[in-house]
Amino acid sequence: MASPLNAPKHLRNSRIGRMGVIFAGIVLGMPMVMVAEKRALLVPNGSFESPTTDFVNIRVDGWLKTARPADYPEGGGFLWDQLAGVFRNTPPGSPDHLSNMDGKQALYLFAIPGVGLLKDATSTDSPDSSTNPTFSHRFEIGSRYTLRVGVLGQGGGMRPGVPIDIDLYWRDELGKIHSVSTTRVTNSQALYPDRQQFVDEVVVTPLVQPTDPWAGHPMGIRFLSQVEDAERGGYWDLDNIRLEQELPDLEAPRMTLRVDPTSQSWTISWPGRRGESYDLMESSDLLAWSPVVLRLTANDTTIEQTLPIGNSGHNFMRVFVRRP
Repeated sequence: MASPLNAPKHLRNSRIGRMGVIFAGIVLGMPMVMVAEKRALLVPNGSFESPTTDFVNIRVDGWLKTARPADYPEGGGFLWDQLAGVFRNTPPGSPDHLSNMDGKQALYLFAIPGVGLLKDATSTDSPDSSTNPTFSHRFEIGSRYTLRVGVLGQGGGMRPGVPIDIDLYWRDELGKIHSVSTTRVTNSQALYPDRQQFVDEVVVTPLVQPTDPWAGHPMGIRFLSQVEDAERGGYWDLDNIRLEQELPDLEAPRMTLRVDPTSQSWTISWPGRRGESYDLMESSDLLAWSPVVLRLTANDTTIEQTLPIGNSGHNFMRVFVRRP
């Protein structure tokens, strides 16, 4: 039988693709059981805590605002640069306090045609690397990406049906933006009944294929107001940007077991893969696991471990695979 089990304590909360293999008695040709590994990817200033402000700041560190359209009247009402920025949450108990804000600040973005904010490897409004760590993630072949964003509409009397797009994108050789996946969020009273809680919106890419034009290219995140000019007005709040990579679900290698009655030993072997390391664990009850050997490595060669059969009394063994 084969079954993935809970990882032992020293492996929990680490970036490990969890594969479990259990040997009960003498079993030959048993495959590893594999689940796809997921990794949280850093989005610098993804909670809009920088720069800090006591009320509002029109600068957003590490993000780039969309260019002002030629037909936007810069002299009337608000300057283009004022249409997006960071703001501080009000104290708890205030009627406009946002109860599930991540940190103390979030982003506001006016529902005006073309207003937006974006982040990729080349875009920033701040040259200071201390407030603008590099966003250098790429669309890796075989991976899938999930973006989660806290969104709140209904701000400033925004009309029902006003849309905003959330994109994961790439740029071509000329710097033109192309969307890989987009989620359109539409303002409504039903979705945002009380203006006090962000609602998570999700963007999911397909698995990146070798033939995809974005394969290997730097990734970008964009929020873009798509309101028609006649419906303009009001604003969106956004917060808590989270990006996750689902790593390739590689074909699980097959494990074999050889028994030598003369030496009263058994040999477990499996094909090692470049870039992976392996932990061999043992148990007598399938509950408590102890290491036999940790961080075995092999560069595309077979790994073998020979163990005595009768000395320890342990009847079950499994292997965990660590990915870099």
